[in-house]
Parts: sequence; C-alpha cells; structure tokens
Amino acid sequence: MSQITDGYGYASSSFEGLPLDALQYLTPDDTLSQRKSQFDSVLDLPDLLDNQVRSRVGPRALDTLTRIKPDSINEYIVFTTDMSAEFVNWWLQTDFGKKKRLNWEVSRRADCWTGFQQVAHTKDGKPGVMCNRCRTVLTHPATNHTGNSSMQKHLDGPRCRQRITKKGNIQQLLSDAAERRPAPFFTQQTWEQKILNLITVSHLPFLFVEHQEFHDLISYARLAPTSPSVF
Repeated sequence: MSQITDGYGYASSSFEGLPLDALQYLTPDDTLSQRKSQFDSVLDLPDLLDNQVRSRVGPRALDTLTRIKPDSINEYIVFTTDMSAEFVNWWLQTDFGKKKRLNWEVSRRADCWTGFQQVAHTKDGKPGVMCNRCRTVLTHPATNHTGNSSMQKHLDGPRCRQRITKKGNIQQLLSDAAERRPAPFFTQQTWEQKILNLITVSHLPFLFVEHQEFHDLISYARLAPTSPSVF
C-alpha cells in the first residue's frame, strides 16, 4: 500500500484513518469550569468558618469588663458606669442586642435599684438584674414591661433573706474573687483563640495573620518594657 506524500516528499501525518463515528465520544473539555468551581469553594471557606465560629462562641467581651458567675453554669457581664461605652458596644453585637433596644444608662430612681446591678448573659446578651444580696438574676424590667414590682417583691421576699446568710454580700464576693484570681499566663490555645476572636469580630480575612506587617508588629511590641497602648 503506497503512502501519500506531500510536495516535499514526506509522508502525510493526517488522521485520515479516524472513523467519523468516533467523534461522538469526544466530550467538551470542562477542566477550566471545574477548576473555577473549586477555586470559588476555597474563597467561600473563610466565610463559612466565620459563621460557624461566631454561632458557636458568640461575640467576645473585653477582658476589662466585669464578669460574675452567680451559679456554676451561667456567666454575666456587669454594667458599670465607668465602662458603659465598652459594655454597650459589646452588647449590641449579641443576639439580644441585635433584636432589642435598651437604654442601659438611664437613671434608675426607684429605691429598689440600689439592691440590684444590671447584667447581660455572656452567651446571648440576655439582659437581667442581679440582686446584690443573694445574687439571684431576674429578668430586666425594661424587657418585659412589668416595671420594678418584681425587683421590690424579691427584696421583700423570704427567699432572698434566706440566701443572704449563705451567699453573703455581692460586693464582698466580687472582692474575694478578685483576690483569688490567678495571675494570667500564656498558653498556645488561648493565643490561637484570641487571634480567632480578633479575626471573626473584626471581619478580617484569615490570611491577615500571615501578613508580614502583622508579625513585625507583634515582634516590635515584645521589645516594650510594659504592654504598649494602642493609641
């Protein structure tokens, strides 16, 4: 069988022997679309992690805000006038803060308010008032529109008086807790958790911690004899 040659005497390299029916088995190359889909999935991963972390841990309150645990389960942030701005800023990021509006700084003129402190649950920001004598937490009167009657009724009731002898004065308990608080120390787990909180609360990309400027900032701060102020 003779070969077909071109004008220069070389054998032709054409695929003349390929059956036309074989073309039906050729599929369009979708590699590019597959790669784009995979790339989009990677870009969506930080947002997915951000939503999962925020739903699990909630907004992180500043360490300077006063915390109190009236029982072994629940923890609350105490509203104080000297840290009112920081408290409100944190509370507005909680589940209750996003749904309700409450004026924490309004003047409380009723006498019963001297026996309570305004608090919010650390997990969801649910407002409450905590008795200074027995540490019972009641629903904040501004959320159920019942006024101060429940607070006064609690102070006059036998339950509060019975718990006074067991619990003692709330201010003394806070003072004792502050004295027994262990000195802070560094752990890698706490460090990673604080970085994660910074990223999620500030809506920063996860690659932020890999930026060289961030590493330089941490290294320079370590040179200070005391903790440097931000501004």
